[in-house]
Amino acid sequence: MFYGKFEGELDGMVRAILRYQHLCEERVGVQRAPFIETRLYREIEECCDVALTYQKIVYIYGESQVGKTASLRHYAQNHPQAVMVEMPAGGSPSAFLMALAPRARVGFNGNTGEQMLTIKRALGPHSLLIVDEAARAFQTRSSGGQKFKTLEFIREIHDATGCGVVLCGTRVFRESMESAQHRKFLNQFNRRCLFRKQLPDVPTRGDLNAFARHYGLEPAEGEARRMQGVIVSDHGLGVWLTTLMAAARKAANARRAMTWADVLRAHAFFTRLEQTPSDEADAADAA
Repeated sequence: MFYGKFEGELDGMVRAILRYQHLCEERVGVQRAPFIETRLYREIEECCDVALTYQKIVYIYGESQVGKTASLRHYAQNHPQAVMVEMPAGGSPSAFLMALAPRARVGFNGNTGEQMLTIKRALGPHSLLIVDEAARAFQTRSSGGQKFKTLEFIREIHDATGCGVVLCGTRVFRESMESAQHRKFLNQFNRRCLFRKQLPDVPTRGDLNAFARHYGLEPAEGEARRMQGVIVSDHGLGVWLTTLMAAARKAANARRAMTWADVLRAHAFFTRLEQTPSDEADAADAA
């Protein structure tokens, strides 16, 4: 724009810059909690360590929004030998290799066969391959044995390199791997699985208390505990942590210590945003 190579409105660009500046300033006030090594993380860490040490395949199952992905990312960030990749939507072999290539620090040339060889050379018995959202491998439109080609690629990598493998997914992944319909195609894969780890559906009380301690709060009691239980059960850990961050931001702006009353108000604010004008009118009439 400044050199005349793009015809645009300078005022519009300035407004966009100011909007972005405002967004950055707003986010500065959000106190994002550092990763907290909870009991859930330690269980996932142990699974990853075992898969790496014994060069075996391990399955981890857990409901959405319980902290699986964050824990796996934290593990990968602190263990250079770990290569973590998220199974792409659709689960096709080419899409999987395209996603895996940069994680394994190799280029992607579009040739599936050559790409497999390159990835095999990049990994080895010292490596741990972590595949998150593994259930997406079953989304491919192929039928018969071709439907499981991406999983077969993972098995081939494991067999050729001796690397450990952790496959993580929701209940859908578990049901797919244990389906009688898929048994004849997945027999070789499942026989290589050292063990299957089922995570709890919701964070433990101890883990929730650890998050509260980070914000200077005592364990939740009374109304706060009921609210915590509902949010974690209905929406998951991500929404609960966002509620805590919103409460911390308000308390920081007011230059005072955060309390559970701030958390209740933050939850009420998000709940109010869900309501339609008719809902609000009905609530006023009821009051």
